[in-house]
Amino acid sequence: MYVGPRLREVLSRLNTASSIEALRSSLADAARHMGFPYVVLFQHGGLPRLVEKALMVTNYPEKFVQSYIEDHHYIIDPICEVSEQLDRPFTWDEIPNFVKLTGKQIAMFEKAREYGIAHGVTVPLHIPSESYASTAHRSCPIAGR
Repeated sequence: MYVGPRLREVLSRLNTASSIEALRSSLADAARHMGFPYVVLFQHGGLPRLVEKALMVTNYPEKFVQSYIEDHHYIIDPICEVSEQLDRPFTWDEIPNFVKLTGKQIAMFEKAREYGIAHGVTVPLHIPSESYASTAHRSCPIAGR
């Protein structure tokens, strides 16, 4: 697999991050270079999703993150569910091909759009003997969609 100089630099910064803030900064920088204003690295915490065992490193708007946690969206988030089923990146537009969205899940996505979070790409991270994790690069709404 070819790893270009920019990706090599990003991977090096991620591997040597000595704090959560350094990791957040490196992830956000990498996402911006790919055209995404928002990124999250989310260790799901197992099923049922246990918030006290979850890890979330993100540059999402703070009010959105607070709402996501307070409304317990980590329990119903279909992005987590699909990322546990697949071993490849997927777009959010693909989610209905894998799970039937409930009214609460649709409302969760609508609330995210209020913060400018829509049309994302998620990369599942499956590490043996660890909880499932994923990284999602979420983009702003696309004009006309």
